[in-house]
Amino acid sequence: MYNFENEIKQIKNKQLDDFFGNDYFHDGFILSIDWIGGNSVRMKFSCEREWGEQSCKGNWIDHYVNEVFHYNVYFKNCIYLNMEINDFPIEYINGRFKKSAKLELINKESDNSNYHLRMQTACGGYIDIIFSDFTIQKLKGEIPTFEYRPLNNFKSISNRFDPTLDISEIREISIDENNIKRGWAIIHLYNLNDRFANEAALKALDSEEDDEKIAAIFVLGQISEVEIITKLFTLWTITEYPIMKRGILDAIEKIMVRNN
Repeated sequence: MYNFENEIKQIKNKQLDDFFGNDYFHDGFILSIDWIGGNSVRMKFSCEREWGEQSCKGNWIDHYVNEVFHYNVYFKNCIYLNMEINDFPIEYINGRFKKSAKLELINKESDNSNYHLRMQTACGGYIDIIFSDFTIQKLKGEIPTFEYRPLNNFKSISNRFDPTLDISEIREISIDENNIKRGWAIIHLYNLNDRFANEAALKALDSEEDDEKIAAIFVLGQISEVEIITKLFTLWTITEYPIMKRGILDAIEKIMVRNN
């Protein structure tokens, strides 16, 4: 996955949380995107759902049924829309809520509290949309509801580590090229406000693992100074997937805004 973790803790809109906080459309398709006036964007989604049907002679599952559901989703009071995708229909991978520099600047000038949703699509594409309200229309299927709880976000990564683990061990993991937890350790150090997070993130920019680079880029955007921007631009020029390139620009924008 090239879309970094959620960067906010809670979605106030319950339907938005149900469908995008829970990745309801994972492995579904975006069929179309339309600007419908009134600063609203409509996207048509399709997704396949499977369930078991019980035998009339017992309580066991007799066979499974697949059905394609269709929905119109409406992003209202849309202020920003940008995308790099292939032709429709395009496969939807996931959605993550960002706390980007662009969102923070827009919120300072807006009467609304806006969301920045980044959707990852097939082939490393993405759709960025900033909006303040959301509704959904069922065309075929059902409107599910899920338990309303805080979002899993980058802070949750720290839960993957034993709290009794010594900080020196976490630092060691964060620079170990052969440890699959390296990217997590970089985020964990950042969550702990440990200064070594910056050094570990810088080293990870040269990693061959995209997950480690994505974690490092996020951390550098949060804590580094302008001196790192040239290195990030260099990485941008050799990065293939649009969504990863957008993540690098996120980090650069964060640094620039913070230093202004």
